[in-house]
Amino acid sequence: MIKKTAAVILTFTLCVLIAGCAVRHQLPENASTRTQTITETVTVPSTITTAAVSQTQTETFSETQTALPTEAVTEAASEPVSEEPTGLVERITEIISAIIPTTAAPETTVPVTKSVSVNGYSKKQVINYFVETAMNSERGVNLGRVLKWTKPVRVYTGGNSNDRDEELIRSLCATLNTIDGFPGISVTGNSSNADIIILFAGRLQLASLISDFGLFDDGYCGLVWNPSYSLSKAVIGINSSIVSRSKRDSVICEEFLQAMGIPNDSDWYKNSVFYQTSDSVTWPSKLDWGVVSVLYNPGIKPGMTKSQAREVAETFVK
Repeated sequence: MIKKTAAVILTFTLCVLIAGCAVRHQLPENASTRTQTITETVTVPSTITTAAVSQTQTETFSETQTALPTEAVTEAASEPVSEEPTGLVERITEIISAIIPTTAAPETTVPVTKSVSVNGYSKKQVINYFVETAMNSERGVNLGRVLKWTKPVRVYTGGNSNDRDEELIRSLCATLNTIDGFPGISVTGNSSNADIIILFAGRLQLASLISDFGLFDDGYCGLVWNPSYSLSKAVIGINSSIVSRSKRDSVICEEFLQAMGIPNDSDWYKNSVFYQTSDSVTWPSKLDWGVVSVLYNPGIKPGMTKSQAREVAETFVK
């Protein structure tokens, strides 16, 4: 689950400097699932830009979001890791070794430019879920600080991904680019300039490559941030042996959003991609997108404490 990521050698002896979170999906493959129906079409911008802001705008999330095909994945559960581009191992090692002590004090005086509301949820519910998921971590690294991207993000996908995986990742990027205050995200075919690397490999291979990846895990994410608590790099690992399409989508969505700076699982809302044991939420809920919108509101700054972030959120969440 949050803050995550074939043939690579990773050493995640990162102590409190990586908010690592594994997805522990142990439900049987034939367990009943609940598929979310989505009707709205999201258009991918031709260029990545931060949306213009006005004092009177209100960001409102409804239940309708982009739907993607739900065909079952047909590849074998045990699949070989495809050959990775030269330098990918070195690139991932560089990301993990680029950890810098987090010592800078956060900036707390920031203009708030856009309000956020989520249909069907109260102001209190939205703020509390933001604090629950973005200000805590499932792996015990409880910084209690805001982590977020403050620069345009480039995403590279390697390993045993398929066309549906790639389509889902592009759709997630497209929706993120509609969030006010988000710095922009795009897919790159070059691992050397990627900020986020997503690796698809079998569970046993991931467990042998990533020390924190358990034998019952399906996803993993490791984050790196700079002294101002701005995210600088992330590595995501996805178990490519997952055959269930809904489960595979669920893992991808959770790990991807957690790499945006939302590292914690929760047992509060079953329709959320952050729900502790969910295998059937195939697209982020309106509340999940609301949390992302709160995090990337210009009023929420990297490094803010829980109390500081909550106080600012009170001024723009409606």
